Amino acid sequence: MCHTRELAFQISKEYERFSKYMNTVKIAVFFGGMLVTKDQETLRNNCPHIVVGTPGRILALVRTRHLNLKNLKHFVLDECDKMLDQLGETTSLLLLGRTDYCYTFLSSMVCPFSIGQSCTVSRFGCH
Repeated sequence: MCHTRELAFQISKEYERFSKYMNTVKIAVFFGGMLVTKDQETLRNNCPHIVVGTPGRILALVRTRHLNLKNLKHFVLDECDKMLDQLGETTSLLLLGRTDYCYTFLSSMVCPFSIGQSCTVSRFGCH
């Protein structure tokens, strides 16, 4: 998950580039400014293995139960300092209790130590 649609699109294109030799891996990108029905249709008819998106759209898809995080294995929060600062509550809702076993990776070039302390990963039920 990342904080802008431009970054989400860029990351999804990189995943597509890396997965071109793995024909069975499906990637989808979800962000605001597009029709949510298109995203819902993608999840219904061509469910991806890798999802890249912005917090608002991801949360909307989770809340409407079109995106199920039950089998989530890895959760990556890119530029976590900006994400947790600007979207703390929204981002926390996605992290809290969505899965019992996942790996959480927080990425940032300038992440303050306080964010690391406040994100006690075991509190979220992740490893």
